[in-house]
Amino acid sequence: MLNYVMLTGYDALALRYIRRPLAYRRIALASFIGYTLSIGLSVFSGSAVRYRFYATWGLSTVQIAEVVACCILTLWLGILANRRENSRSCWTQERSEDKIARVLRRRSKRSRKTATPKERACLRCDRRFLSEGPHNRLCQTCREFLAGAPTPVEEYHFSFP
Repeated sequence: MLNYVMLTGYDALALRYIRRPLAYRRIALASFIGYTLSIGLSVFSGSAVRYRFYATWGLSTVQIAEVVACCILTLWLGILANRRENSRSCWTQERSEDKIARVLRRRSKRSRKTATPKERACLRCDRRFLSEGPHNRLCQTCREFLAGAPTPVEEYHFSFP
């Protein structure tokens, strides 16, 4: 929700650029609905919504086109600038999944050191077992069963005619 509020600034900036003052609540309404309905071909759907609102409020077609062009340009400049800032060489950049896995392993090791064994119910079969800590929620039988279970790729076979 906060993202959409921030995106209303693009419309406000564009209307300021073309020197056409409008109340911020009107700008926010047109922008918010334009961005939320931007599905698929966002240039067309969001622009159509903006056109309906801004034309009703007295802007000319040329002014609306300038607003839409300014909004699209600033949005994509922001996306590309953010992408460029966050990207490094593909050889040195660690994938986000790898980072998450590394953090989870680190937290799991910490919890194993401080955790005390406790009797818990297995989340799969509901049998009571002695757990090593909060990270261990499946009994040994269920863990062995799931370790031998086929992966989704192995389980489904596709045949094409």
